[in-house]
Order: sequence, then C-alpha cells, then structure tokens
Amino acid sequence: MGWRRGMLIALRLNRIPPFGTWSTVKLKELTLLGLEASSLKSLIVVDMVNDDIREGSPLYVGPEGLRIVPRIRRLLEEARRRRLPVIYVCDSRSPEDLEYFAKAWGLPPHAVQGSRGAEVIEELKPVEGDLVVPKPRLSGFYRTGLDQLLKGLNVDTVIITGVSTEVCVFKTAIDAKELGYEVIVVSDCCASRSMGLHELALKHLKRFKVKVEESSELLKRL
Repeated sequence: MGWRRGMLIALRLNRIPPFGTWSTVKLKELTLLGLEASSLKSLIVVDMVNDDIREGSPLYVGPEGLRIVPRIRRLLEEARRRRLPVIYVCDSRSPEDLEYFAKAWGLPPHAVQGSRGAEVIEELKPVEGDLVVPKPRLSGFYRTGLDQLLKGLNVDTVIITGVSTEVCVFKTAIDAKELGYEVIVVSDCCASRSMGLHELALKHLKRFKVKVEESSELLKRL
C-alpha cells in the first residue's frame, strides 16, 4: 500500500499516523475531513480517556476529571461549529512504553494500545472530522505527528484542555510554546488529582508566557 492511499485511509479513520509520515501529507487531503487549511486555532483535548477519568481506573485523576467534561463539551461544540480543527491527544501505550513507565515512574499498566482504557470517554467521543493523535509519552508532541499536522493546517494557536494539569497538559503546553505556537490553557477545562498542583502548574505556565483563561472568556472570542 502506497503512502498516499495509507494516509487517505488514516484520515478517513480520523487516526493520525506515527511520527515521520505526516510531513508528506497534501493539504487537499484534509478536505476529506471538512477541515479548513486556513484555520489558525486548534482545540486540543489531552488524555480524556477511560484509564484516566473513570473511577477505579489505573490513573484515575479524581472527581475533577468528570467535572470538567461539560465545559470541554461546550468548547468542542463551538470549535466544530466554527470548523476549527479538533484534535484528541491520547495516551496509547505499547509494551515498551509500559516498561518505561513502570521503571521510570512506577506506574501500573494503563492506556494499553487497542484497549478500552485508551479510548476517549463516551461523554466526549470524537465525531466525524475530529482527529486522534496517539502519544507514547507525556507530551502530545513527543514522537507523534502533531507538530506536522498543526503546521499543515496552518495553525498558530493551540487551545489545550484535559488532564492532568501538572503532567501531560503542562508538558504539551510547554512543548507547543517551544515549537513557536501561541498557547492557551483553559483553566476550568483541565483537572488534577490535587487542586494545589493544578494551581501551581497554571502559575508556572503563566511564567512561561502561556495564556491561562477560563472557558467562559475564551468562548467570547473563539
């Protein structure tokens, strides 16, 4: 199967291929998903998957994970209405990834590739036209096609939501900033196991010139 046909199928499935393949995509192929190549903003949803959000799951973030769902849903509805790219960046662990996290972080197996735990929660399921970027580590940019995808869409501003504020949201936001994007983290659309860690992460993001806003304010000018 040639790369063009393979990429076309991946786009129809709304799954972005691994690092190294996205840079060859032609922008016209994105029109299959109804995306506008001139879009300047993109909404990114980080790790709103079953193994982070459901009570009793391996990396349960706590009740705050579900409390942010209605506000994220409202942002999703508005972004789709305005035809802005919606991108889900989700943990998706291979056996090698799981071994790394066990040794380096002491984490239990979680978000295993192809498992229900790695799927976006039902309340925020991607719809036709949304894109899903699997990630092997904390950042949405590490060994993924996210940067190439955003550049291909002419995105210069990323709006970040999801969990956990001080871990994957923080790392994705900092990497986006280093790659030259304007970054907005939506404070009431992110959650942590600890309100103290949540607030501390937002404080540090502001120090790095990342914009931190509440969803009510962002919706006025999305």
